[in-house]
Amino acid sequence: MTLSQAENGPGLMAANRLQHLQASYLREILAVAGRRNMISFAGGLPAEACFPVSLIRQLSTDQTASELLQYGGSQGLDELLTVLRQRSPMPDNHDVLVTNGAQQGLDLILRAFVNPGDRIAIEAPCYLGALQAFQLAEAEVISVPALGGVSEEYEADRLAVLESLFAQQDIKFFYAIADFHNPTGASYSLKMRHEIVRLCEKYGVFLIEDAPYRELRFVGKSLPMLADLSPARTLLLRSFSKIACPGLRLGCVQADKKFIGQLLKVKQVTDLHTQLPGQALLAGLLSHREFADHLQQLRQEYLQRYMAMSESVQLHLPEWVTLRPVEGGMFIWLELDLSGSRLSGQIDELRVAEQAIEQGVTVVPGSVFYPQKQVSAAFRLNFSHESVANIDLGIRRFSRVLAMLER
Repeated sequence: MTLSQAENGPGLMAANRLQHLQASYLREILAVAGRRNMISFAGGLPAEACFPVSLIRQLSTDQTASELLQYGGSQGLDELLTVLRQRSPMPDNHDVLVTNGAQQGLDLILRAFVNPGDRIAIEAPCYLGALQAFQLAEAEVISVPALGGVSEEYEADRLAVLESLFAQQDIKFFYAIADFHNPTGASYSLKMRHEIVRLCEKYGVFLIEDAPYRELRFVGKSLPMLADLSPARTLLLRSFSKIACPGLRLGCVQADKKFIGQLLKVKQVTDLHTQLPGQALLAGLLSHREFADHLQQLRQEYLQRYMAMSESVQLHLPEWVTLRPVEGGMFIWLELDLSGSRLSGQIDELRVAEQAIEQGVTVVPGSVFYPQKQVSAAFRLNFSHESVANIDLGIRRFSRVLAMLER
């Protein structure tokens, strides 16, 4: 060893599991979303104007109690655990674990129950954060076409594909967003929910149900969760970023107590416990008599913003761009039927997204939501973040980008 080697030390190589982990496209595009006069349809950002600021101010005066500044229990603050159990009744043999957002909950599940090479079934397109978590866990991801359909015939076809996959492959988990899917905004019908549960029970597949948007339904009837229909086989992820505020970074996992026990072992190694002042604040928010009013106002505001985007898309975008209606959540999925345009062949979605930035609006190309490289003629747009006026302006800016494709 030379003197320089001794001084500098050997090269430090990233672990194998990081070698092929791609940087988050959304993190990169959000870096430009804060530019002056930029309209952002890219991130899954709640409306800042709808944060329950007045309630938080009322409750924040008690967040300096000495017991909240000490170490806490790994499962969560007792006060918050009690509120969560009351707010979301569960079987006697189930319990809840507080996490640093639903994303940590997913990471804990994968660390506790997934070995390298285990197979996880997903819908494609799929939430990007989940795809990255599966990749880091070195799971084998197998996709089926999106299940949230518009007709019984469509759903029957997709269920046949899902059953074929379960029958032919040793699938450990099926990852599902039953309400207001990210990125498509679609929801499962009641029949689809029952059939998915039936197939999972028939083939021994466990469910990871991700439900960050469930409480953002602004039209239609609320349907049972997969966790309601099959509690023994489901690990349920909840997030409070969308209904309170993301800066708190709080979520939870609900599951059978024996699963929660395994997750606790991992969390104790990961971060010891989630920060206590924020847990106390969330407990106060969720139990406050005015929080239900906050949720109702939030849903009404998102309905107005969704309607504004839907109307603006129909008014300003070409006829070969279609939008499937949604009943809640934060996203719409724009599909481009190139056969109905003067375009020939495929489009470069990433280039279109770059051109949109040049026009002062950010969108997310659909291709980033697939586990393998795939060309898709679609874009995800977020309607919850921008004002009604900005939504119309942003869609008109995006229309100029699409118009350039046909020149």
